[in-house]
Amino acid sequence: MFDLLFTADPPTISSVGPDRLTTALLFSGASFECNADAMPPAEYRWAQIFTDGRMSLECGTGQRLILTNVTYEQQGQYICLASNKINGNVREVRSDPVSLQVVGAPRVVKPAITEKFVVATTEGSPAKLEIRLCSDPKPRLVAWEWGSTRLHAG
Repeated sequence: MFDLLFTADPPTISSVGPDRLTTALLFSGASFECNADAMPPAEYRWAQIFTDGRMSLECGTGQRLILTNVTYEQQGQYICLASNKINGNVREVRSDPVSLQVVGAPRVVKPAITEKFVVATTEGSPAKLEIRLCSDPKPRLVAWEWGSTRLHAG
């Protein structure tokens, strides 16, 4: 008769990266990889952490998170969640965050470039035009143009 010895270990993250900060060009690709020691082997999920502290439901599964055609909206922090099940109990650990920095030309984020918006005012009264744009590095000049008239932002 043989006795089998099976040890069950909750996950411990052994590495996440390749680096704490990854830089990608706008519309290119980026990837992160997570490794955890666990028995039984870990299952992996990825989540993006938003600037207000909220976490996306899930932005990827598997040891590798592969981002294609990255945009400024994907810039920020990501964490790996590694989990396994021992005696019916799910054990999950979170990695330290890794960051994605996106660099590229200025891009209008809001309103979408295809949206039409109207600002109404009367002659002599102030009007406020507002857009949100992303750029890295920061643009040297932001201006509104209408015909031959140019108004510098600010």
